[in-house]
Amino acid sequence: MSKLKPGQFDELLFGLGLSHKEASLLLNVKPFQIYNWVNGIDAIPEDLSKRILEMEDHVEDYVFTFMSEIDTIIEKKGKKPTVIPVIRYLGNQVFKKYMPNEHAKFTYFKIFNSAISRIRIDAVRDEINLIAVNFDPESYTQFLGDNEDSDLQRTAWAETIVKN
Repeated sequence: MSKLKPGQFDELLFGLGLSHKEASLLLNVKPFQIYNWVNGIDAIPEDLSKRILEMEDHVEDYVFTFMSEIDTIIEKKGKKPTVIPVIRYLGNQVFKKYMPNEHAKFTYFKIFNSAISRIRIDAVRDEINLIAVNFDPESYTQFLGDNEDSDLQRTAWAETIVKN
């Protein structure tokens, strides 16, 4: 059985931005099982605690990588930018379509958005202003025109949203 204690399991779910119901759907178990694990009624199966810990690791890795990219931007510009846009994907369909690699790791858009929230907290500590931009496929498609979709294009699109 799991080395995670019930309180640790519940904290991980909370940190990932998951309600107990969402966690049950993501882990493919009944909601009462999450309740039983969180309350120490039943032991948390090792494979499921491992999945939650892996999701947490993905979030932490993403935050670290993103913050490193911000450091690179600051080095190139020689100063901190006044604003850096961060794209938030609302809905699993949009997230899966536009961020397939991240979707494969996070599996659920709310977990990715939890990573974005952590990035924003870290950025504030570093006195960097990150502005969350909700991804709008229609607006982005118009912006993109005949150009290929890429992370760079999405960032450029987000910058135009922030400026408006």
